[in-house]
Amino acid sequence: MGVLQPDITDVLIVGAGPAGLSCAAVLSRLLWKTVIFDSGVYRYRKSKNYHMVPAYDHQSLLSYIGDARSDLLDRYDSNTFVNATAENIQKVADGENEGLFKITDSQDRSWLGRKVVLAFGNVEKFPAITGYEECWIKGM
Repeated sequence: MGVLQPDITDVLIVGAGPAGLSCAAVLSRLLWKTVIFDSGVYRYRKSKNYHMVPAYDHQSLLSYIGDARSDLLDRYDSNTFVNATAENIQKVADGENEGLFKITDSQDRSWLGRKVVLAFGNVEKFPAITGYEECWIKGM
């Protein structure tokens, strides 16, 4: 069943990469309370450099993520980062929390929110061509 976290948040954001961080930034400016789930797995984690993001072109993706996360925590008190994977998402069907969303994380904690944003990245499925996967991040 898991340990239920005490507060109801406005938005539960699944994914703490660029999309999830951008979502949290916009919602923070609107003074909405967020919980951001960070599994620590990012689509471009094997890449040495991050590209096409102003001020971060040719820098580490982890540098961008770290700076954006720090900025959200330093500027706003409405964000909570959860260093765990969102394992299960369901809409509460009955009781006092009916209509809310419940996320259970990989540490068996449960979180309640009014809305859910799925902001996790793609998972590449590579063709069965020898050497393709090894070349993907380097130039494909």
